[in-house]
Amino acid sequence: MRTNISFVVYDRSGSVPAEVVEQAHALDLAAFGEQFQSVRTHLAPSYGRRLAVAKDDAVVVGILLYASTSLTAQVEKLIVREENRRQGVGRALLEKVKASAGSRVLKLHVETTHDAAFRLYDTAGFRRVGTVPDYYGTGRHAISMELDPTND
Repeated sequence: MRTNISFVVYDRSGSVPAEVVEQAHALDLAAFGEQFQSVRTHLAPSYGRRLAVAKDDAVVVGILLYASTSLTAQVEKLIVREENRRQGVGRALLEKVKASAGSRVLKLHVETTHDAAFRLYDTAGFRRVGTVPDYYGTGRHAISMELDPTND
């Protein structure tokens, strides 16, 4: 990973600077288009989401959006700019969230066709716990994955 990439976790939706929200929104649109609720919507104070951000100088190169309860942390989106992939950015974001989540179980869903995501999550210690038919739309299934930090 490049050494000038910095990481920060925003624990409250309202604490994320506007320029970070806009860059995260642009990453989200580039990755997913408008088929899902946007990062900008999730970061509204009423949603209570948290955001881990990787920045190269002033440019957001990766984000991990998650919701946290007393028992779990649900990873909702992990996005790394294409030109920054395979540099450890996604793994570092996961590590930041793992540290922030403490003893909470991390949960997420991965579309069955996303092999690179499976490689990342498998090597990070997540285990596959089930299938959710049509999670991403008709015929687009998800695999549920979990990481229990008490089992490390």
